[in-house]
Amino acid sequence: MSDSPPMVRARGLTKLYRVGTEMVHALDHLDLEVPRGEFLAVLGTSGSGKSTLLHMLGALDHPTSGEVWLDSTNLAGLRDRELSRIRRTRIGFIFQTFNLIPTLTSLENVTIPLLPVTRNRAPLRERGRRLLENVGLGDRLHHRPSQLSGGQRQRVAIARALIHQPALVLADEPTGNLDTRTGGEILSLIHRLNREQGTTIIVVSHNPQVAQRADRAIHLRDGQIVRQERP
Repeated sequence: MSDSPPMVRARGLTKLYRVGTEMVHALDHLDLEVPRGEFLAVLGTSGSGKSTLLHMLGALDHPTSGEVWLDSTNLAGLRDRELSRIRRTRIGFIFQTFNLIPTLTSLENVTIPLLPVTRNRAPLRERGRRLLENVGLGDRLHHRPSQLSGGQRQRVAIARALIHQPALVLADEPTGNLDTRTGGEILSLIHRLNREQGTTIIVVSHNPQVAQRADRAIHLRDGQIVRQERP
C-alpha cells in the first residue's frame, strides 16, 4: 500500500451563504478523501452542495471553515496568486458550458491556457495536436467552435483541461448539455483517460451513468455525504 497522501482531502469542510435573513449550509462539516487515480462521481439533487464542493476542491472558492488539501498542500490560507498558480498547473477543469473562445480554432483553444507561460510554442502545439487526436478530433484541429457539434466541443474542452498534464481533473456536469448517446461517449472518454493516464478525476453530475463508470460514487444531501457506493 502506498504511503503517499490522498490526492484530495477535505476535513470539516463548511460553506455558508446568506439567503435573505437566513444562513444556509451549502456544505456542512463534510469529510472526504480521494486516493490518487480514483474516478469519483459526486451525485445529488440541485442544491445538495455538489458544485460548491467542486469549487472548494478546485481552489475556486474559499470555505467558511475546514480545510482542503491537494496532495500535500493545504489550500487554507494561501494567497490568491498561489491558488491561481495551483489551478493553472495542477488542476484541469471541464465545465458544462464548454467555455471555448468562439474566434479560436480547436488547437488554439486547447493550447491557450499555457500560452502566457510558454516561450517555445512548437512543442505546445504538438502536445495540443496529440491531445486532440487522443479525444478523436485529429481532423478538427483548425475548426472553430461554431463548426463543431456539442460533443466535439466538449472533447476540445477535455483536451484543454489536460494540456498542462494535471494530476487532478474536476468536471462539473460534463454531459449536461449533451444528448444521451453523446453524453455516454464523453463519459467513456473520461473513463478511458482515467484508466490510461492515471489522472484523478472527480465528476459532479445528475447523470446516473456517471456512477456506473466511476470507481466510487458519493451522494450528497444538504451539504453532507449521506451514502457512498462502489459500482
